[in-house]
Amino acid sequence: MPQGSPIMAARDGVVSMLKQDSYQSCPQNIYACPEWNNYIVIDHGDGSSASYLHGFQNGARVRLGQQVRQGDVIGISGTTGQSGGPHLHFQVQTTTPGVYVAQSFPVGFADVAGNGGVPVRRGTYRSANAAAADFDIRAGHFFTQSNGSGRPGIGFSVSDESGVPLWSAFSQAGGVPALGYPLSRRFSFQGGVYQLFQRAVLAWDGTRIQTISMPELPAFPLDGATWLASQTILPTLDSDFSASDQVWAQYAAAHLATLDLEPRMKSTYFSVPDPITRFGLPTDLPTENPTGTSIGLKLAYASFQIANRDSAFAKAGELIVSNNGDLVLDAEPFSRRAFDPERLFADEDITMIVPPPS
Repeated sequence: MPQGSPIMAARDGVVSMLKQDSYQSCPQNIYACPEWNNYIVIDHGDGSSASYLHGFQNGARVRLGQQVRQGDVIGISGTTGQSGGPHLHFQVQTTTPGVYVAQSFPVGFADVAGNGGVPVRRGTYRSANAAAADFDIRAGHFFTQSNGSGRPGIGFSVSDESGVPLWSAFSQAGGVPALGYPLSRRFSFQGGVYQLFQRAVLAWDGTRIQTISMPELPAFPLDGATWLASQTILPTLDSDFSASDQVWAQYAAAHLATLDLEPRMKSTYFSVPDPITRFGLPTDLPTENPTGTSIGLKLAYASFQIANRDSAFAKAGELIVSNNGDLVLDAEPFSRRAFDPERLFADEDITMIVPPPS
């Protein structure tokens, strides 16, 4: 079980013991360092408890006394303490106050066929449980919702690894409701570190994080105007709102007034509880694109398009809402590899070190 894997509760219960401050192990003699074990113990309330051992330092996602439900992410795995390699030691045991590893006994799993669900030594089993769509990982979070395939185990991580605080910035900016799901890996370009989301880009210049909405992308390294102009579905029309940029109410009203030109777009815009947060303010006028295939409207975080005729993208008369981040994918302004989903865990040697018989 590679380090950083999510650990989920096997049964409902209450967290009765927890240790997560250890960062070291003794793989050459796993009997030598019991005080280095990290662990989470969950009391099931029927005289049994489950012990989850060797978690990553500060990897617990629960607190003492917390009620957890089956399937909740309770921590991330590691190889601390009496561990010969990355794995999860899981056992169900007699509840013994103050003892994190007590007398264990065989247990059955609902998704293990035969033998009452009890795994057999040297057997190999694969869980039939549904995979979590997103969950905490080391120094961040992993998302599978925007992997483009619906397959579990691949997606995009958002993390603070290597001192680049993308996860912290993402969380402080409002997370998924504000920025959408990640559409790329983090990647380096011209000395900066970037990650694209459905409605914005996070950029790290070595000292601070900048949140950039798609229509406001800088001229370098991403020239938003250039790639927008190349998109046949979106017009590029300069509209001057500077005169009303004095008071927010007037400013917003001036932008929103453009929606009156297309009632269907206006209806779609105000169909969500907080349209300014979801779509942003209109940044242009509804305009037919040069090829005459559609009428488009650019907004801060999205675009609306009404098709004039059938195409590969839409049927005639259909209104399409696109996140600006999705249009970046179409434009491919960076290396395509940046948009390839990551594997849940990087390749890692998980060969166990088996100590010689004593």
